[in-house]
Amino acid sequence: MEFYNKKVTETVKKDIREFLKQFDIRVTFCKRGWSCADGKNSKVRILFFKDRTVKGVWSDVFHELMHVICYRTEKYKNYHHGIFVRGKYSSKKTGKYIRKMGIRAEIYVDKKAQELMKIYFPDIPYITSYRTKEDRDWYRKWVERSYPLK
Repeated sequence: MEFYNKKVTETVKKDIREFLKQFDIRVTFCKRGWSCADGKNSKVRILFFKDRTVKGVWSDVFHELMHVICYRTEKYKNYHHGIFVRGKYSSKKTGKYIRKMGIRAEIYVDKKAQELMKIYFPDIPYITSYRTKEDRDWYRKWVERSYPLK
């Protein structure tokens, strides 16, 4: 079995923390929910449980790292600069914006994350997100649930 298909261990957490330090990013780990990034505070949360594979966790790390980089460089600025902060925008305005630009921003982030991971870890395959119809449908349903158009 390839090393990247093996289940994660606690030492992987240490490796992730050390890796993200070079980008001045703090990391927390969760057992439920999903991975996410907080670009404003330079933090990422990574879904981490015993049945996840090394490639799955590292793919999440690079995806969330790219969200922070996009925040810092203002790529898809409205998406990365507080679009998910409740009350900053009206729910209707937020919903319309996310429907228009959200999936584009996520696909952009994912492609750049894949490129960056190939530079740092060329032997670990990247698990893509938001590229299949199933993933895009999930995202659309999440947006509709989270930001309904009234």
